Amino acid sequence: MATLKQRKTATILLENKGKMSVSNAMKKAGYPASTAKNPQQLTNSKSWEVLMEEYLPEEKLVQLHKEQLKATRVQFHNDSKIEFPDNDARLRALDYGYKIRGMYPKEQIELSFVAKYKDLTDEELKEIAGVS
Repeated sequence: MATLKQRKTATILLENKGKMSVSNAMKKAGYPASTAKNPQQLTNSKSWEVLMEEYLPEEKLVQLHKEQLKATRVQFHNDSKIEFPDNDARLRALDYGYKIRGMYPKEQIELSFVAKYKDLTDEELKEIAGVS
């Protein structure tokens, strides 16, 4: 069962519509700063999972996500109404979906440019760059 502080944290997060970090919401809900520094202690707990299912049921999230992936904008031009895809909203919906599903790599992807030169010494890099 969720504690009062957990419920307060969830309420604060929902009221701020994602514009506040979990850590800051925890502080505002009354958690000590030392606990708030590790929000995963809260967000990885079974009681938080149950609380999130209560506040944000998975079915509701999936439905809203599907709707957002089809988002459109309306523009009026010469007395006519033109509807076109809202690519910004669709991109945000995809981004959130990937984050929720954990589909982004946990480690940074090494750029091929960096990989190409990573084993060179400083002297070799200077020579390539034409710096003496």
